[in-house]
Order: sequence, then C-alpha cells, then structure tokens
Amino acid sequence: MAIDQHARISTTAPAPADVYDEVHRRGDWLLMLGAMACGTFLLGPVGLILIVLGCRHLRRAQTAGVPIRDWRVTIIALFCLIDAGMNLVGWSVDTFAHDTLLGQTLWMNGYGRIVDAGYYLSYNSRSLGGTAFSGEKALQLGAVLFLFPMRVAVCWGFLKMKRWGLQGMIITSWMYAYLWLMYLINLGMDFNPRLTHNLYGMLGWWGINGWFVDQMVKSGFYRYDPTNYHGPLHFYVLFLSQTLFGRNLWALRMPTKRRSCFRGYLAFLCCEWRK
Repeated sequence: MAIDQHARISTTAPAPADVYDEVHRRGDWLLMLGAMACGTFLLGPVGLILIVLGCRHLRRAQTAGVPIRDWRVTIIALFCLIDAGMNLVGWSVDTFAHDTLLGQTLWMNGYGRIVDAGYYLSYNSRSLGGTAFSGEKALQLGAVLFLFPMRVAVCWGFLKMKRWGLQGMIITSWMYAYLWLMYLINLGMDFNPRLTHNLYGMLGWWGINGWFVDQMVKSGFYRYDPTNYHGPLHFYVLFLSQTLFGRNLWALRMPTKRRSCFRGYLAFLCCEWRK
C-alpha cells in the first residue's frame, strides 16, 4: 500500500478553553456561590444544589462540543473553596458575631460545651469578644482578616486558570500548614482547660475519628460504611499515624491538616496553564 511521503501531519494543539465565555461565567458563579453556601453549614443543602447545577451546566456544554477547562481544575478549586469557606465563615461568626444568638449557640453552647472549652470558658469576657484564649484569638484574626480571604481569591483565580491563581494556591497552602501547626501547639499547651472542662473533651475528639481507628486495630481493616463522611483512605492514614506515633490527639489531628501543604502542588502536577 502506497504511502504519500509528502502528506503533512497536523501538530496543531486543540484550542484552549475560553474560561471567560458565557458558559464558564455562569457555571463558575454557580460553583462559587455553592461552595461558599456549603461553608456556612446551615445553607449546605442549598450550596450542594448550586454546585450540582454548575457542574451540570459545564457538562452539558462539554457534551454539546464547547471546549471547557480540565475537570481536574474545577474539582481542586471547588474543594479548596469549600474548605476555605467553612473556616472563614465559622471563625468569622466568633470574631464579629459573638454577641448574637447564632454565635453563642454555635460556639459557646455548641462546639465549646461539647468539644473545645476554649470557646466556652470565660467566653466573651475579653476586649475582642469570643474566645478568651489569646493564642486562639490571634490565629483567628489572622485567618479571618488575611489568610482565608486570600485563599478564596486565589481559588477563584485558579478556577479561571490564571498563573497568579496557581502561585497563590501554593503560597496559601504553606500558610495554611503553618496556621494548623500553630493551632495544634496552642491546643497542646492549653490541653487541660480546653479539653477537660466540657461535656466530652478528649472523648469528643476521639469520637470524630479515634473510634474507627480503634476498630481497625481490633479487626485489622476498615469496614466500609457508605454513610460515613470519610472514606477508607482517611482512616488508613490515621491508622498509620497512630501506629507510628501512638494513641494520642496529635497522631489523629496532624494527618488531617497536612493535606493543605500538597494542594497547590497537586494542582501544579495535574493542570496545564496558559498565560
């Protein structure tokens, strides 16, 4: 069979998606509003609906032949937006709305009395209101006024496939890791008042993850439960951490916070960028 030696092979790359067209604008606003609504907890169901509508909108456009950005970019940005929204809204309530019924119900009579007495003991007794623990308040103000607004902004830039969005994701991931390291140090130094002067204290933390890890120690494996928020990988990582560092709070808390260090690098490895 004859082969045309003069035939040209097309090496033109497919045209990149225009993330500023009408399709992406509408879908991205739905995703953004949905992620921030999920961060409020109370509006979580509404946020989930908005996220589904945004993904459905982009999926329909892709099926119709419209070039859209890589789904990995959308998923990573959405995950980081929800995480930033949860921390921003939660700590903002204690920072700015600590005198309201919602603030005192959520923090003092809820989280503070059940798990962390740092948000219960002498609550609203200091000049800035909210938690009376100085180290916790300092971290809270830095996070609410600086880190998490910055995180939300760079997530939006990342969603729009801007280079500064990627760079900002990497920077804020390291800042996030530093924040949680300081949080763990604060929690450890104030262990006695914060985790013993409430309803459950240490048992409250163990009740989140420790019970499942203890069952893995007994049975040797994690029995999958579709109703559990976390999947098997989460508990196997905690199981490894507890095996290496012993049965304590730090072994359970540190792995769940270290994930922030790698989000920016995960985005860098998975995504292609255009100027």
